[in-house]
Amino acid sequence: MAKTQKSAKAKGDSLEEAVQILERAILQESASYADRTFQFEPKKIISVDGVRHEIDVYVSVDHGNGYTAIFIFECKNWKKKIGKSEIIEFSEKVKVAPAQKGFFVAKSFTRYARAQAKKDPRIELLCVEELDLTEVPSFIQVMLKSFHILKVISTKVEIKLRLRGARDPVGSFTGPVEFLVDDAPALWDEYLKSRRKEAIEFACLKFESIDVPEGTYLLNFKDLRHSDHRNCLINGVPLACIEVSGTIQVHIARPSILESQFEIANRGRVYSFVSQSPFVQMKASIPQPMTQIRLGVNERKGWKLTNAIRLFILDPTEPSMLQHQFLQPVAEQKAMGLVNALIFAQQEEVLEHRDALLDELRQLAAGHPADADVREKLAMGLFTTINDAKLEAALERRDALLDELRRLAAAWPDDAAVREKLAMGLSNAVEDAKQKEALERRDLLLEELRQLAAAYPSDAKVQNHLQALEGI
Repeated sequence: MAKTQKSAKAKGDSLEEAVQILERAILQESASYADRTFQFEPKKIISVDGVRHEIDVYVSVDHGNGYTAIFIFECKNWKKKIGKSEIIEFSEKVKVAPAQKGFFVAKSFTRYARAQAKKDPRIELLCVEELDLTEVPSFIQVMLKSFHILKVISTKVEIKLRLRGARDPVGSFTGPVEFLVDDAPALWDEYLKSRRKEAIEFACLKFESIDVPEGTYLLNFKDLRHSDHRNCLINGVPLACIEVSGTIQVHIARPSILESQFEIANRGRVYSFVSQSPFVQMKASIPQPMTQIRLGVNERKGWKLTNAIRLFILDPTEPSMLQHQFLQPVAEQKAMGLVNALIFAQQEEVLEHRDALLDELRQLAAGHPADADVREKLAMGLFTTINDAKLEAALERRDALLDELRRLAAAWPDDAAVREKLAMGLSNAVEDAKQKEALERRDLLLEELRQLAAAYPSDAKVQNHLQALEGI
């Protein structure tokens, strides 16, 4: 994954942006703030008694009934240590804000700075580490691979009208148009504009762009837009539907370049990526750890957190971004990323990392017990790791993982996907026992698979696994 070189100002800005993304995510995750209104103001200027102060990140939280809490952040992405004078200046900013808490984020502090900070109980020092840009967790890379923005570059649209009782569609009317909707006068041009927008939006939604490389594409579409009202009359003739067809030029932009990685003590970690697309100015950041993966996308109006996988800019003249689609639930998306990363770690024989990924997959499933997709990914991870343990001749681990897969299937007896992974695990274990001439173990496992098939006679996949082994 590519990385960028930045100026001193850009480095400072990237730390401020990382703090914004992380703190937004923390506030959204916090039960005490989930229903509150909070506002972020970067580089806020406050003037008190003729003295001007710049606040790097200013956060206000509305508790209702006239009560507002203020938190401020000072961000210094310096190589040298922060000294006492910077803390004294920040203490004044906390006072004039006025803030309940002030966080000073920097790589290191002198002992005099730490001593000065202790004099103001409202100040907390947070050490930040700028991480190696070459080290990005595999599941982050997998997840980011899916995220993209689809921007409409240009459109060529033709609209035809189908009138009730007429055999052929007609083009636009010449001359004045009397348009009635449910017997009330309406604006014909606005109605057409709305139908045109809906057709373009639908064509973009249908474009399967999840695995499409970054670039420009031409979409051909034809769409029938039926009236959403019972009675639409054009010059006294009932309107049946509108036929919208044409071509749409769209650009797919992906945040492929790693710009920065920060880990802020006691707060979390942020990965920030940018795109080289000439059509879309985009920056995406991923805060970790969170119970949900969230992407921070930088719009003209500021940072916005989303767990969407695809964002749209449908109108070439409109700079703001429309969040539109969640192609996969966030937990499922993360689970799939963990499984892919786990398989990759096995192939690269990075066994400690593989085991850590499996543990993370277990924790994710425990946090989403009713999510069948996450449960299936856990079963897949267990099955894959069982095979790996067999190859490593780690027999106790192999048996323990198979037991865990049994327990998962027993806990969710109606989950066919988990049941299939158990059948696959038992089938492989029978084959392995046969090859090693462990006949007693083979017979026990084969009987277990028979019992599973007898309990689910209509499960074709389980039956197929048994039939393939019968008679060995």
